[in-house]
Amino acid sequence: MRDFMIQAPTHELRQLHAASCDLGKHLRFLGEDSNCLDARDVLRLSSELRREVARIRCRAAICSQRVRSAARSAGPPPRELTPGRFSPSAHGRVADARAWSRKVQAELNSVQQQLDALGGKASRRLNDPGRWGDAAVSGIPMVEVVRMFNEVMKLLVRVGARIFR
Repeated sequence: MRDFMIQAPTHELRQLHAASCDLGKHLRFLGEDSNCLDARDVLRLSSELRREVARIRCRAAICSQRVRSAARSAGPPPRELTPGRFSPSAHGRVADARAWSRKVQAELNSVQQQLDALGGKASRRLNDPGRWGDAAVSGIPMVEVVRMFNEVMKLLVRVGARIFR
């Protein structure tokens, strides 16, 4: 029974590690190609992934707590009965579970940094005054507004030159 109390959370920690590694792979892909996507969609996706990371972090904390609880009842550390033979103990499984817990936390910290970078990049693109800000006219980029203004000014100069000739 004691082994199951340690093996079940360890198995779940392995699954959480795999899920966080998958999130990291997807975020690396999104970080490279996020310019092709709408900034609002990238920001929304970043928020959803933050919630997913928080859920994984919560599950990992629960599993780690289960392992700590099981480690308290694990009994004494193994003793060498005869050369090369040790008494049965769950301390090896506890150490394995703790290692997986550290791996999950490290991977989630990496994913969180990638999410911060992706969210910041999307926010900067969203707050670009030439694209989405007050200076933009109903989705027309600022560059086109300036170009159109320059064309109108050139037209006025030509018309003014003909009138005042």
